Formats: sequence, C-alpha cells, structure tokens
Amino acid sequence: ITSVRDASNEVVSGIEGISGIVESFNEISSSVAATVEQQRAATSEIARSVSQAAHGAAGIATSIGDVNSAAVETTQKAEELQTAAGDLSQQAGALSDEMSAFLQQLRSA
Repeated sequence: ITSVRDASNEVVSGIEGISGIVESFNEISSSVAATVEQQRAATSEIARSVSQAAHGAAGIATSIGDVNSAAVETTQKAEELQTAAGDLSQQAGALSDEMSAFLQQLRSA
C-alpha cells in the first residue's frame, strides 16, 4: 500500500508539474495571440496607408493584402493553440482531481 501511495503521490506531483507547464504555455499563447493581433492591426494600418499613397499600384496593394491575410491566419492559429492549451489544462486538472480522489480512497482503505 505504501508503494502504491508513493507512486500515486509521484503521479500527482507529475500531473501538477504538467498543469504548471500547461498554464505557462497558455500564458505564452495568450501573449503570442496579443502580439499577433497587434501585428495584424499594424499591418492593416500599413495596408490602408499604402493603398492611399500608391493609388495605382495594384501589385503593392495585393502584396499587403497577402500579408494581412497571413496575419489573420496566424491570429486564428494562435487562438486555436490557446484553446487547445486551455483544453489540455482542463484535462490535466480533471486527471489531477481523479488522482486525488484515488489517493483519498487509498488513504481511506
């Protein structure tokens, strides 16, 4: 029973470590998403300014549109990554809760 309890405690510690890493990952993902959104906003402003300045330069406008599309796609992917990190964090929390309940049952036995 002691070895099972010790092993369970190690599992819980590992899960808590993973939860910490997932939370850090989630914070980083949020930061990346915010930065990408700022880049997208800056790119949109650049696109507007260049369009006004280069009235007849269709090639330049197309290139900037491509950059804007890439920024939007990057923002979407960052948001998906953030969602996935949140889901993983919830799953780690649920696993931690289940392990805690399991340990409680072992202690009660």
